[in-house]
Amino acid sequence: MNAAEKLTVVDVYDLALEIGKEFETIIDANGVNAVSGLITKVVNALELMETLTCQNENENATLQELQEKIAQLEAEKEQKAASRSRYEKELEAIEDQWRTEAKELFNVIDKLQEENRKLQRGIAQSASESTNQSDERSRNGGTNDDFPNGSSMLEPEAGVLKKSEYKIQLSQLEEKLKRKEMELCEKMAEIESLSSQNDRLKKVVSESRRRQKLSHNQIITLCEERADFLAQIQDQHHEIKALRMQLGLAEKENEDLANRVNEDERPRFSTVELKEVLTDRNELKARVSDLEQELMTCQAIGSRTDSGSKSNVFAKNLAMKCPRWISANCPYKAHYRMNQMMHHGKRATKVALESSFASCSTKRRPIVRAFRNVHYRRSRKWHSHRDRIVIYPFKR
Repeated sequence: MNAAEKLTVVDVYDLALEIGKEFETIIDANGVNAVSGLITKVVNALELMETLTCQNENENATLQELQEKIAQLEAEKEQKAASRSRYEKELEAIEDQWRTEAKELFNVIDKLQEENRKLQRGIAQSASESTNQSDERSRNGGTNDDFPNGSSMLEPEAGVLKKSEYKIQLSQLEEKLKRKEMELCEKMAEIESLSSQNDRLKKVVSESRRRQKLSHNQIITLCEERADFLAQIQDQHHEIKALRMQLGLAEKENEDLANRVNEDERPRFSTVELKEVLTDRNELKARVSDLEQELMTCQAIGSRTDSGSKSNVFAKNLAMKCPRWISANCPYKAHYRMNQMMHHGKRATKVALESSFASCSTKRRPIVRAFRNVHYRRSRKWHSHRDRIVIYPFKR
């Protein structure tokens, strides 16, 4: 039996698994396009090998069954021949024994017949002699009639003893024959019991073969299920890898979205709104400076008490009219810029504004003014639905 005949379906599945692992390494190294045409050919070859191995296994199973049946029939034939030869030998031995016993019996019968003849002749002779003697006695008138000859009286007794011995021997031979017949019946019963046991063993062997075939088929199905499970596990591993990659991309996208949301929550103004706010501020600054000059003139003209009361009233009115982030007592000349202003998710250009006021001094200091939830529209009204803005001084 060569290696091709020893190949089974399990070996084919193991070979397919190893080839699949090699293909995975090649795909990981070179990509799917490198082995896309080869995979179909290998799969077809493996399927053909699987069918051939199944046919080979079936043929081997049938061949093995036939060989077992042939061996069983040969064993039965040899057993029957041995039992037949044994029976023939036993029968020959019994026949020989019967022949010898029959010969002995015939010899004994012949001897007995000879002895009977001798006895009959002796009896006839004795009878003739006795008649002769009686005649002589009657003639002679002798007195010795009551005393017969001793030798003639002993011969019939010896014949009777021999007959009794022969009868005893015949009875013994009959008993032996009966015992042999009983032994032969026992042997036949043992042969019948052995034949019934042989039939039971044949049934057990056939049942064990059937179970072996079923177990072999179950092993084949389990190997197929194992190969399917391994293929499913590999597919699941690939799906898990793909899902992990998708998860990483989703996490990145979530981080980008979170950063974008945080950027959306940052304060932003459009360039137009910022310009409007700055122009309004410049106008208010100019107005404040004009009002300061008027206040100084009023203070010079009026009295100190009257001017003090008027100046307080005027300051209150000015504080009510001006926004909080403008200080009247803080003149300065500065350069402002707005860094990274956002509007509707778009990044506005940097706005660099240079404002100079006639009434402001050359003093520079950083100004950070914030107003929360305020939006100044063209209607010159402040609404609370915008975020805060932070203004930084421009550094030259």
